[in-house]
Amino acid sequence: MPPLGVGCIIFSINVFFGNLGAGINPAMAAAPRLVAATFGGWGSAALAGVRSYVFGALVGGVLGAKLFRRMVAKDTAYDKVCSWICAEGPR
Repeated sequence: MPPLGVGCIIFSINVFFGNLGAGINPAMAAAPRLVAATFGGWGSAALAGVRSYVFGALVGGVLGAKLFRRMVAKDTAYDKVCSWICAEGPR
């Protein structure tokens, strides 16, 4: 059931936002724009939506980490292990 749900979500995103020039994968959306700006003569017009991919990835990463810490990593043993790895490192 989960693969069917993921497929339906991806299909819906492409149907509703595909005509706006949106892409699901930032690398696949940003790389052709970068090539068009550099070699195609489009200039800055080709890079109009790239900032949203960079900003969205950074904000999504921070929010995802906060949500993970709040919902999953409530155990303090997790924090102790992480702080030990960061401070001393594996030997």
